[in-house]
Amino acid sequence: MELRVRIDDAFVEKLQKDLGQDLKLTDIVREALTTYNWAVQQRRQGRSILAGSADGEEVDYQLSQMSLDNVPLATPRTPT
Repeated sequence: MELRVRIDDAFVEKLQKDLGQDLKLTDIVREALTTYNWAVQQRRQGRSILAGSADGEEVDYQLSQMSLDNVPLATPRTPT
């Protein structure tokens, strides 16, 4: 599938600088979509996505996006 998106050059350059790598835009988008897919799967399992300290002692933020908040929970499988 081909995807065409307009993204501000300054945004991409800052992202590349923040990552400290010379990643191509296609690589950044591929990794972003992989991360988003992971987030969707976590929400399907009823999990929250949190950001906190590296030692796990503090939770500072919970990710909230309308699209993720509306992901339906997976139907539990019944044992066969």
